[in-house]
Amino acid sequence: MKTDVTLLSKDTISIIKTRNEKWRVILFFTLYVSFFLLIFQPFGVNNYDPTHHISLDFLLGSVGFGLISGIIISIHEFIIMPYCIKKKTGVTILTRLCLSFILLPFGIYLFYNVIGNFHDWKWSSFFGFIRDVSLMAILPMSLIYIYYNYIKIKKAYRILLNKPTFNPSEETQLITIESDNRNDSIILRLDTLLYIEAQDNYVNVYHLLNNEVKKQLLRTTMKVLESKLKEMTVVRCHRSYLVNINLIIKVKGNGNQMKLFLPNVKKPIPVSRSYISPLKEIIATHHK
Repeated sequence: MKTDVTLLSKDTISIIKTRNEKWRVILFFTLYVSFFLLIFQPFGVNNYDPTHHISLDFLLGSVGFGLISGIIISIHEFIIMPYCIKKKTGVTILTRLCLSFILLPFGIYLFYNVIGNFHDWKWSSFFGFIRDVSLMAILPMSLIYIYYNYIKIKKAYRILLNKPTFNPSEETQLITIESDNRNDSIILRLDTLLYIEAQDNYVNVYHLLNNEVKKQLLRTTMKVLESKLKEMTVVRCHRSYLVNINLIIKVKGNGNQMKLFLPNVKKPIPVSRSYISPLKEIIATHHK
């Protein structure tokens, strides 16, 4: 069966997506700025005095700069990005980085002048802050990018290790799906099984019969069925869904969200973000 793939090869460029990831980045950046200023004392913050010692005022000032950095990144991630830059593309990601390298220096520069009675409130100093803060921010931003892409690749690799190998001759074989107590079961051809949906401690098995979609409820778990069917054309695409790859007729989505369409099934099957990359490879391989 030929699959119509829409926007399948165009991944959305993004680094941090979830609220938890954003809060971890904000905390990391807050601590980084504070410790960076305390330990390295760059950009003349110690008045270029080699004998300078860390005083309470200097400690509080460094912590204050870190907190201001965290507040600015919070505004950037939770207000500006979601409401002002909704479509994430290469251009908007570049815009996002440019805004970061403008807002962060501006916030730090404003805080610096507030605690210093605006003694250095001039354009030349502001552009100097953009240069210095951008240089300071390159390292943590690079570390954040490397870390989250490493996590993404590691998760995709772990899923790919369990990628099933399909045998076309098995598509017409009869399979038996049993309940945990084996009191109930359903016997059907593999090429009529559409998808399986979790319902608390039960699953709904959706299949085709005389070109109509039928449903049967069984008491079992998705984990059991995933293990039983993993060598066939049925794969996990979501915490609550197993889908028959061979019956997919259309795919819509990108790197952030994806939906699968099956014959005679009105609602599309969602794909969890962590399953998108490996599933795209399986579909591309299986639907040649």
